Amino acid sequence: MPLFPATISNEQVIRIIESNEFNDFHLFIKKELDIEDMNYQVLCKDYAVDNEGYEDSNVIARAVFSNEWSKLESVTFFTNNIAECINKSFFRISNEQVFEEIVNICIKYYLIHELVHVLQFKRGDITKEKMDRYMEIPYEERSIEIEADLTAVKKMSNHGDFEARIVELIKVRKSIDNHAALGLINLYKKHKF
Repeated sequence: MPLFPATISNEQVIRIIESNEFNDFHLFIKKELDIEDMNYQVLCKDYAVDNEGYEDSNVIARAVFSNEWSKLESVTFFTNNIAECINKSFFRISNEQVFEEIVNICIKYYLIHELVHVLQFKRGDITKEKMDRYMEIPYEERSIEIEADLTAVKKMSNHGDFEARIVELIKVRKSIDNHAALGLINLYKKHKF
């Protein structure tokens, strides 16, 4: 393996999110989820901030609702957090082409997850009152998070075994070892060529 594995920067994440290809994918998923009538901005910010004003590196993206919970304002991507998460998890990937594909899969997965929250808002599953109750439940046990995750996993896994494996790894947010990195590279080559 080379001494300098591939990495992604905050600026590169922003370029991907602002790209025409990503916008086309966004519109495609909105149609699949039947949320084409929902209007909101897609924003990029460096970091999420918690309720006390501190940076929260655990938040990758967020559907942001108005203060009165009457409308969806944005789907916001926290680009430094995304870059750090991907770099931490996949720094052992030495093949740039494979790494670039991993980055695209990760960002699309994050988008789908947030768009499911848009759908949940549209259905009335996310309201101020319901969110107050959800906040009493651990994140990974909340029904809205389980649905968002399962939908994102299913939609990304439909693209093939490589995508399915990346999605599995995204969920655990741990660094892959050399054996897993080699396995991903081989899986990519097997399914892409």
